[in-house]
Amino acid sequence: MVESPNAHRRNRILELGVWRDQGRLFAVGLDGEVSKHEELEREHDHDPGQWQGSPAASSTPAASPAPAASDAEPAGSDGRASLTDRYLGFRPEILRYYPTAHFHEVEHGLWIVATIFPLGRHGPCYWVCLFLPDHAAFSSKAFAFSVLGRHPKPVGPRHTNFPDGSICAFTDEDDAWRPGDNPKILLNLYAEWLICQLFLAIEHRWPGRQIGLDATYRQEEFGPREWCHCNSGERYGVCHYKEDAEEVARLKANGAYEQLPKRIVPATIMQFAASRWRKLPDIHLLGFHRYMGQPPRHFSDAEPSIAVTRPR
Repeated sequence: MVESPNAHRRNRILELGVWRDQGRLFAVGLDGEVSKHEELEREHDHDPGQWQGSPAASSTPAASPAPAASDAEPAGSDGRASLTDRYLGFRPEILRYYPTAHFHEVEHGLWIVATIFPLGRHGPCYWVCLFLPDHAAFSSKAFAFSVLGRHPKPVGPRHTNFPDGSICAFTDEDDAWRPGDNPKILLNLYAEWLICQLFLAIEHRWPGRQIGLDATYRQEEFGPREWCHCNSGERYGVCHYKEDAEEVARLKANGAYEQLPKRIVPATIMQFAASRWRKLPDIHLLGFHRYMGQPPRHFSDAEPSIAVTRPR
């Protein structure tokens, strides 16, 4: 759930959503403020310290390129440190862009909690808790909240993972981020994801092309006014909607239809948000899926010992 914006913020959200509809890149600056990439270049001319040097990767397949090698290696890294050590090595740069971020080193990995202002400091505020496993075999996991305290409110459920409601801002195959890369890249991706959530709340559709796992998923998740997954440039309602509906009907007729599960944020994460990040989650109560993307850059890792679940 996201808050209702005022007229100025609404126009800004719509402008950014249309930009994403066009398949163009976002840029992410201080506190996770999202802008159009062309605005990055203009702003950079005036204040080179405010913006990062390249746009954040997109959650759509037509994304910006993978992070440069300089983003993948902390200064002085020799490739022998643990993943957690590598992530902590990025702390100064993360704090430069996300000054409210704090770090909790725990068994099997690292929690980073950051406040994100996708429309800038005068816009709505969100909190993201990100877990980075200390094993390259697993993908990271993050959750977003619009309210903390006694009754925390997760952001979603659109574009969150089944069944735990964790953020789905990209896939491993996008190569937007690899284990051992700078966690700031992930926070930037989540800032973009929050802009898309704000656009969804206004326009009741997701901006830009999405990835659809199968017909069942697309029929339940995609609206007819949203862009089709097939990269045809057509809306789903006039492209694959009918074909998917027929496929779902066949599955139901054959007794092979499986309803998508509900997405419920784990109680241990809800308690984390309710405590305002003081009660650390029990990671053994979370399911992790194996990282399926490109190998980590200049890093090898031993086989992990934490639970594995397969994403839908």
